[in-house]
Amino acid sequence: MNINKKSKSSEYMVLKDKKINNFQFLNENIPFSKVLLVISKEEKVFIDRQEALNRAKELGLDLFCIAPTKTPPVCKLIDYQKHIFELSKKKKNKKENDCKEIRFSFNIGENDLKVKLGKIEK
Repeated sequence: MNINKKSKSSEYMVLKDKKINNFQFLNENIPFSKVLLVISKEEKVFIDRQEALNRAKELGLDLFCIAPTKTPPVCKLIDYQKHIFELSKKKKNKKENDCKEIRFSFNIGENDLKVKLGKIEK
């Protein structure tokens, strides 16, 4: 991971390497000195990382960096274990679109045709 300071007057760091999908920025693993903390959709605060960590500990939550490549990096207070569980649930519940084949013969009865059409609609 290549972390460089944007400029000497800058108060936050910028990631140059955008291939960071496997690395989770969580709590003390966040390398930025200042972050944009999203409290709700309307309320966003630009604060020090240590102050954001203190808020997370007070509330019993984790500080998670949801957009580390943005300037300034965006963090959120979440329950990380619950977040992981919900992601695994979404992955498990995601059904693949299976395409099945139904054959018709020339001598099919009218009722049999209706039953097969009902199966296709499901």
